[in-house]
Amino acid sequence: MAAFCGLVAIACVGAFAEDVKPAAPAAPKVPRIAVVDLSRVYRSYAKADELQKKLDDMSRAFNEKEAGLTARIRQLAQEAESLSMGNPQREKVREELSAKQGELARVSDEANRQLDEALRGGMLEVYEDTVRTVTEYAKAHDIDIVLKQQTFEPNQPSAREQSIRIGQGNVLYCAPEYDITDAVIDRLNKGHEARKKELEKKE
Repeated sequence: MAAFCGLVAIACVGAFAEDVKPAAPAAPKVPRIAVVDLSRVYRSYAKADELQKKLDDMSRAFNEKEAGLTARIRQLAQEAESLSMGNPQREKVREELSAKQGELARVSDEANRQLDEALRGGMLEVYEDTVRTVTEYAKAHDIDIVLKQQTFEPNQPSAREQSIRIGQGNVLYCAPEYDITDAVIDRLNKGHEARKKELEKKE
Protein backbone atom coordinates (compact mmCIF):
# COMPACT_ATOMS: atom_id res chain seq x y z
CA MET A 1 0.00 0.00 0.00
CA ALA A 2 2.80 2.41 0.91
CA ALA A 3 4.54 1.61 -2.35
CA PHE A 4 1.33 2.30 -4.26
CA CYS A 5 0.90 5.67 -2.55
CA GLY A 6 4.49 6.54 -3.37
CA LEU A 7 3.93 5.80 -7.05
CA VAL A 8 0.78 7.96 -7.06
CA ALA A 9 2.68 10.84 -5.45
CA ILE A 10 5.46 10.59 -8.03
CA ALA A 11 2.91 10.49 -10.83
CA CYS A 12 1.14 13.56 -9.48
CA VAL A 13 4.40 15.49 -9.15
CA GLY A 14 5.33 14.52 -12.70
CA ALA A 15 1.95 15.57 -14.06
CA PHE A 16 2.15 18.89 -12.17
CA ALA A 17 5.66 19.50 -13.47
CA GLU A 18 4.46 19.01 -17.05
CA ASP A 19 1.72 21.60 -16.53
CA VAL A 20 4.15 24.26 -15.16
CA LYS A 21 5.85 26.13 -18.00
CA PRO A 22 9.03 28.16 -17.49
CA ALA A 23 8.45 31.90 -17.20
CA ALA A 24 9.08 33.85 -20.38
CA PRO A 25 12.23 35.98 -20.22
CA ALA A 26 11.59 39.63 -19.45
CA ALA A 27 11.63 41.90 -22.47
CA PRO A 28 14.85 43.93 -22.64
CA LYS A 29 14.48 47.54 -21.55
CA VAL A 30 14.53 50.00 -24.41
CA PRO A 31 16.83 52.85 -23.33
CA ARG A 32 15.45 56.37 -23.37
CA ILE A 33 17.75 58.62 -25.38
CA ALA A 34 18.08 62.41 -25.54
CA VAL A 35 20.36 64.86 -27.32
CA VAL A 36 22.03 68.12 -26.21
CA ASP A 37 23.44 70.62 -28.69
CA LEU A 38 26.65 71.83 -27.03
CA SER A 39 27.07 74.68 -29.52
CA ARG A 40 23.73 76.15 -28.44
CA VAL A 41 24.58 75.61 -24.79
CA TYR A 42 27.86 77.53 -25.13
CA ARG A 43 26.13 80.34 -27.02
CA SER A 44 23.27 80.66 -24.51
CA TYR A 45 24.83 79.88 -21.13
CA ALA A 46 25.39 83.16 -19.25
CA LYS A 47 28.62 81.87 -17.73
CA ALA A 48 30.10 81.24 -21.18
CA ASP A 49 29.09 84.76 -22.22
CA GLU A 50 30.80 86.20 -19.14
CA LEU A 51 33.92 84.20 -19.99
CA GLN A 52 33.96 85.64 -23.51
CA LYS A 53 33.65 89.18 -22.16
CA LYS A 54 36.52 88.53 -19.73
CA LEU A 55 38.71 87.23 -22.57
CA ASP A 56 37.80 90.25 -24.71
CA ASP A 57 38.78 92.65 -21.90
CA MET A 58 42.08 90.83 -21.34
CA SER A 59 42.83 90.80 -25.06
CA ARG A 60 42.02 94.50 -25.38
CA ALA A 61 44.36 95.41 -22.51
CA PHE A 62 47.23 93.41 -23.99
CA ASN A 63 46.60 94.83 -27.47
CA GLU A 64 46.78 98.38 -26.12
CA LYS A 65 50.07 97.64 -24.36
CA GLU A 66 51.51 95.98 -27.46
CA ALA A 67 50.35 98.90 -29.62
CA GLY A 68 52.16 101.37 -27.34
CA LEU A 69 55.37 99.34 -27.46
CA THR A 70 55.14 98.91 -31.23
CA ALA A 71 54.72 102.67 -31.71
CA ARG A 72 57.74 103.35 -29.49
CA ILE A 73 59.82 100.76 -31.35
CA ARG A 74 58.93 102.37 -34.67
CA GLN A 75 59.87 105.79 -33.31
CA LEU A 76 63.21 104.55 -31.97
CA ALA A 77 64.03 102.79 -35.24
CA GLN A 78 63.43 105.99 -37.20
CA GLU A 79 65.48 107.98 -34.70
CA ALA A 80 68.38 105.55 -34.93
CA GLU A 81 68.31 105.78 -38.72
CA SER A 82 68.53 109.56 -38.56
CA LEU A 83 71.67 109.56 -36.42
CA SER A 84 75.15 109.13 -37.85
CA MET A 85 77.22 106.03 -37.12
CA GLY A 86 79.65 107.78 -34.77
CA ASN A 87 77.02 109.62 -32.79
CA PRO A 88 76.98 108.43 -29.11
CA GLN A 89 73.25 109.09 -28.99
CA ARG A 90 72.71 106.52 -31.72
CA GLU A 91 74.01 103.70 -29.50
CA LYS A 92 71.72 104.76 -26.65
CA VAL A 93 68.74 104.76 -28.99
CA ARG A 94 69.64 101.34 -30.32
CA GLU A 95 69.95 99.97 -26.77
CA GLU A 96 66.50 101.26 -25.88
CA LEU A 97 65.18 99.88 -29.18
CA SER A 98 66.54 96.43 -28.34
CA ALA A 99 65.07 96.60 -24.82
CA LYS A 100 61.62 97.59 -26.16
CA GLN A 101 61.70 94.78 -28.71
CA GLY A 102 62.46 92.29 -25.93
CA GLU A 103 59.67 93.75 -23.79
CA LEU A 104 57.22 93.44 -26.68
CA ALA A 105 58.12 89.77 -27.11
CA ARG A 106 57.63 89.13 -23.39
CA VAL A 107 54.29 90.94 -23.35
CA SER A 108 53.12 88.93 -26.36
CA ASP A 109 54.16 85.64 -24.73
CA GLU A 110 52.47 86.59 -21.46
CA ALA A 111 49.29 87.59 -23.28
CA ASN A 112 49.13 84.24 -25.05
CA ARG A 113 49.80 82.37 -21.80
CA GLN A 114 47.18 84.22 -19.75
CA LEU A 115 44.52 84.11 -22.46
CA ASP A 116 45.08 80.39 -23.03
CA GLU A 117 44.94 79.69 -19.28
CA ALA A 118 41.75 81.72 -18.84
CA LEU A 119 40.12 80.07 -21.85
CA ARG A 120 41.00 76.52 -20.78
CA GLY A 121 39.95 77.06 -17.17
CA GLY A 122 36.74 78.86 -18.09
CA MET A 123 35.65 76.34 -20.72
CA LEU A 124 36.38 73.48 -18.33
CA GLU A 125 34.03 75.06 -15.79
CA VAL A 126 31.35 75.54 -18.45
CA TYR A 127 31.72 71.93 -19.60
CA GLU A 128 31.60 70.55 -16.05
CA ASP A 129 28.49 72.63 -15.30
CA THR A 130 26.88 71.28 -18.47
CA VAL A 131 27.67 67.64 -17.68
CA ARG A 132 26.38 68.00 -14.11
CA THR A 133 23.16 69.68 -15.26
CA VAL A 134 22.56 67.14 -18.03
CA THR A 135 23.08 64.30 -15.54
CA GLU A 136 20.63 65.81 -13.05
CA TYR A 137 18.02 66.38 -15.76
CA ALA A 138 18.44 62.87 -17.18
CA LYS A 139 18.04 61.22 -13.78
CA ALA A 140 14.97 63.35 -12.99
CA HIS A 141 13.30 62.36 -16.29
CA ASP A 142 14.37 58.68 -16.47
CA ILE A 143 16.65 59.25 -19.47
CA ASP A 144 19.29 56.55 -19.89
CA ILE A 145 21.59 58.02 -22.56
CA VAL A 146 22.35 61.62 -23.55
CA LEU A 147 24.25 62.23 -26.78
CA LYS A 148 25.97 65.46 -27.76
CA GLN A 149 25.43 67.38 -30.94
CA GLN A 150 27.48 70.24 -32.39
CA THR A 151 25.75 72.67 -34.72
CA PHE A 152 27.85 73.39 -37.81
CA GLU A 153 28.30 77.10 -38.38
CA PRO A 154 29.62 78.00 -41.86
CA ASN A 155 30.80 81.41 -40.62
CA GLN A 156 33.47 79.96 -38.32
CA PRO A 157 36.66 82.05 -38.57
CA SER A 158 38.83 79.33 -40.07
CA ALA A 159 38.62 76.06 -41.96
CA ARG A 160 40.41 74.38 -39.05
CA GLU A 161 37.71 75.44 -36.59
CA GLN A 162 35.04 74.31 -39.03
CA SER A 163 36.62 70.86 -39.26
CA ILE A 164 36.90 70.66 -35.46
CA ARG A 165 33.20 71.48 -35.06
CA ILE A 166 32.22 68.88 -37.65
CA GLY A 167 34.39 66.23 -35.99
CA GLN A 168 32.99 66.94 -32.51
CA GLY A 169 29.40 66.17 -33.45
CA ASN A 170 28.07 62.68 -32.75
CA VAL A 171 24.49 63.19 -33.94
CA LEU A 172 23.58 64.12 -37.50
CA TYR A 173 19.83 64.30 -36.91
CA CYS A 174 17.57 64.43 -33.87
CA ALA A 175 13.78 64.67 -33.81
CA PRO A 176 12.71 67.71 -31.74
CA GLU A 177 11.06 65.61 -29.03
CA TYR A 178 14.45 64.09 -28.13
CA ASP A 179 16.28 67.45 -27.94
CA ILE A 180 16.62 68.60 -24.32
CA THR A 181 18.98 71.51 -25.06
CA ASP A 182 16.56 74.29 -24.11
CA ALA A 183 15.73 72.62 -20.80
CA VAL A 184 19.43 72.20 -20.01
CA ILE A 185 20.19 75.84 -20.88
CA ASP A 186 17.32 76.99 -18.67
CA ARG A 187 18.62 74.95 -15.73
CA LEU A 188 22.19 76.16 -16.28
CA ASN A 189 21.24 79.83 -16.30
CA LYS A 190 18.95 79.54 -13.29
CA GLY A 191 21.65 77.71 -11.34
CA HIS A 192 24.31 80.24 -12.35
CA GLU A 193 22.10 83.16 -11.32
CA ALA A 194 21.35 81.50 -7.97
CA ARG A 195 25.06 80.96 -7.28
CA LYS A 196 25.84 84.59 -8.14
CA LYS A 197 23.19 85.81 -5.70
CA GLU A 198 24.61 83.56 -2.98
CA LEU A 199 28.07 85.02 -3.54
CA GLU A 200 26.68 88.56 -3.42
CA LYS A 201 25.04 87.80 -0.07
CA LYS A 202 28.35 86.52 1.36
CA GLU A 203 30.13 89.66 0.19
